Amino acid sequence: MRNSKEIFGIFVFKRGKKYNDIYETLVNKKRLFSNMQELFFLAASIGFKKHMKESFEPGLDMHADFFTSDSTNIFFTIYLNDKQDVDAINNQDEIKSYLKNDVVEYAEGGMKYLVEKVFTNTWNPNTLTLREDYEDYLEDIMAFIKSENEEDIF
Repeated sequence: MRNSKEIFGIFVFKRGKKYNDIYETLVNKKRLFSNMQELFFLAASIGFKKHMKESFEPGLDMHADFFTSDSTNIFFTIYLNDKQDVDAINNQDEIKSYLKNDVVEYAEGGMKYLVEKVFTNTWNPNTLTLREDYEDYLEDIMAFIKSENEEDIF
């Protein structure tokens, strides 16, 4: 399988700004994810599964050329399921457009869903921040994933 740099080239896109504190808290402060793309694609998968897209204000950069093979596989699973056309995999411009628009909207929708269902007691909608003193984020996320596990992935 080709790596992400071969697939996307040098490609930078913006993730949404609204949930930046969730990324910072869960990735950099709590170290529950090894990198931003893991959390981004978890959120995108949730958004896709729940048919939730949210518009977004551009935030920090994401580098598609550094995606892991798992992240690349998740992207193409979402992309091909959404497009329902295997030939769509050959259109580089469409792939990049889908990533920087649709997948980011799914990630925003997934984050909104996580805020509503998982982080209900720890998310401050006024300051757009998670409580840093809370210690059970991993348990909450795992319980959520377990509860969703009985449903179809896509």
